[in-house]
Amino acid sequence: MLQFFTKNNFIKKHIVILFFLGFYASISNAQVDFLAIKKWVQATPDSVEYDLAKLTDYLVNSTQSEQEKVRSIYQWIIQNIRYDKQAYKNGNKRINRSNTDILKRKEAICWGYSTLFKAMCERANIPCEVISGYGKTSFDTAPNLKSPNHAWNSVKIDSSWYLLDATWDSGLIGNVSIFEQKFGHDYFLTPPKYFIVNHLPADPDWQLLACPISVAEYKLSATAITLLAERKDCETNRNKGTFENLSISDKRLLSAFKAYEYNPTASNKRELAHAQLDYEAYLTEIAERLQISQKFDSLLIIQTEMIQLCETASSLTKLFDTELENCAYNFFNYAVTLTQITVNDEDSDLDKWKNVLHYLEEAQSQLKNLPQNIFTEEALARCVDYIAYTKETIESLE
Repeated sequence: MLQFFTKNNFIKKHIVILFFLGFYASISNAQVDFLAIKKWVQATPDSVEYDLAKLTDYLVNSTQSEQEKVRSIYQWIIQNIRYDKQAYKNGNKRINRSNTDILKRKEAICWGYSTLFKAMCERANIPCEVISGYGKTSFDTAPNLKSPNHAWNSVKIDSSWYLLDATWDSGLIGNVSIFEQKFGHDYFLTPPKYFIVNHLPADPDWQLLACPISVAEYKLSATAITLLAERKDCETNRNKGTFENLSISDKRLLSAFKAYEYNPTASNKRELAHAQLDYEAYLTEIAERLQISQKFDSLLIIQTEMIQLCETASSLTKLFDTELENCAYNFFNYAVTLTQITVNDEDSDLDKWKNVLHYLEEAQSQLKNLPQNIFTEEALARCVDYIAYTKETIESLE
């Protein structure tokens, strides 16, 4: 019997401007005692500041509503996390590898602020998403829309989604790249029609507008954008309830598709390609479970999708060698799965083995073009053996 190939056979593998002060009103802020929350946040014990779970539990312990929970978490972050000046100077390269690192260093760039806020909200049972997009740091020059340059959050409070940006409320990056902590709330639950003035989500659904503005419209003045954001005369298929229930891999893939469709730049094309390969990796885990349970019909369907994802991704951008290697294994494993399918008709059985040969040869061809390592060498050796066996089987059926 032909065997599947995975590396598991050897080793387990697998920016900133102030908003219009006083120009907007957040949701029911009169219901929130900001002063009391600020005092509670300032009294946070040192003993909990490095443990995300304990810290979050402390911050929300005395709150009375979902909005107060969000405000307390937000207040702690903007008061305690500094913008990482060194990372900013180095081109926004991330230094922190986890939220634990952020809590330890007390520094982050926008992505770190956003992921930390999301993790703390989720600990408090508040739905939250990290939104990647295009931050506008000046109204005097056209924004750079080649690739997303900022990240913020959308949070669900009492069944409705709202927008906020802890990075820009914690301080400013001026012309000389000096971080100034200001502890503001200019970007806390800001109404979408104002938030969109200088925050354009890569996925237009996260504008939270009835009629999303276009990339071209984002280049207009603040007044013009606000007026356009008030439009209601269009149809949208935005369904946050459905999105909320998707897996992380599904969310990323869907958002990448929408981002590229909305703004088809080279950067968004690459992001879509890599999102597809991430989804292919996610399907690999499902395929392995189906293989173990010997549900080969379902396995073929999953493997077909994995091959299609690889082919689409390679048509969008140049793939890394590791990605090409994994895609080659997809052809190999698809061929092996075909051998497990029982076919009653003799002619159909012959067609099946011809297909097996086709996919084995495709895998062999792709593997030969890759830098060789222990995994590719083993896979190629199996290809040679399996191709020989398959050819013999075909000859016996002809």
